[in-house]
Parts: sequence; C-alpha cells; structure tokens
Amino acid sequence: MTHPASTDTERDHAVLRTARLRLRPPTAADIDAIVPLVDNPAIAMMTSRIPHPYGRADAERFIAWASDVGPSGRVCAIIRADDGVLMGGCGIEAGKNRDHELGYWLGEPYWGHGYATEAARALIDATFADPGVARIEASCRLINDASRRILRKCGFRYRAAGVIDCAALSTRVPVESYVLDRAVWRAARAGATA
Repeated sequence: MTHPASTDTERDHAVLRTARLRLRPPTAADIDAIVPLVDNPAIAMMTSRIPHPYGRADAERFIAWASDVGPSGRVCAIIRADDGVLMGGCGIEAGKNRDHELGYWLGEPYWGHGYATEAARALIDATFADPGVARIEASCRLINDASRRILRKCGFRYRAAGVIDCAALSTRVPVESYVLDRAVWRAARAGATA
C-alpha cells in the first residue's frame, strides 16, 4: 500500500500528497497538458463522460465542472511530484440519491506504474475522512482489466453488472459496478499500518 496522503493548502485549495504524487484541483493552466493526453480513443472509450475527439473546449468545460463539483466532491489533476508533470485526473463526486462515485483517467505514457492506484487510494482516504461518507462506488467497462485491477487493489468489491452511456462511442456499454464501504476501508487501513 502507498503512503497515506497528507493534505496541504495551495492557492486556497486542498492538495493531497502521496509518496510520488500531488493531487490538486485542475486549472486553466493545465489545458495544454490535458488535451493531448485525453485526446486518445484508448482513454475515452473506457470512460463514460470523455468525448472523442477531445479538444480545448472540452478541457475548458472539464475545468469549469471540476471547480463546481460541490462541497462533498473533489476533482484533482494527478501531478508527478518529482517533476510537476500532469499525468491524469481523478475525482469523487457525490450523487443526488447515491453514494459517492470514484472516477479516474491516466495518460497512456504513464500506464503500468501504479500511479492511478496511488491517486485513487489518496482520494478514497480523503473522502472517508468525512465521517458522513458510508461508501464509494465505481464502475469499469467489462473490457478494462487495468481499471478492474485498480479497483480491487483499493479494496472495492464487485457488486453487479450493468450498462452506462459512453460519450466517446455515443452508445451504452456493459460495465461492472463495484463498491467500497467504510468498514472494509477501515479494516484495510488498519492492516496496512499494523
């Protein structure tokens, strides 16, 4: 398990830090880094909200949405701590009548190094710091083995199969849904520190 995230304040926003990452709110200054990473069908087809092709206007809408996600949600740019490179994005959003939902994407050059798992764990820990959060949901496409591994490493358990809209494909796609409840998270954290 990665080191627990610590929280600092940067430009009046909470920043999460891990051993290798800094998770902070995305800003307009990130657009030029976001667009070439996200404008990749291999990323867009595995998400529900990312369109393809993905351009500057899409990134501007993402930044605006991220700044308005609400008090019980958090959207972050995933920044490599040692050189400040933006590698992806992650967030947890509270639904109106549902539990919190985790989502993430990572630029293809950064796949396979554990960055998405490390970012997800930090965001999960920060979300469960709110005693009112009972559980976090997540889903992944049936064909997305990498995302399934990330969810399992973070303690999520399979819940059900279903379908969701995929903006990049303009259709509904089959997914698996997962859940992580507070008790499982707490037990995993206790085991990691023992």
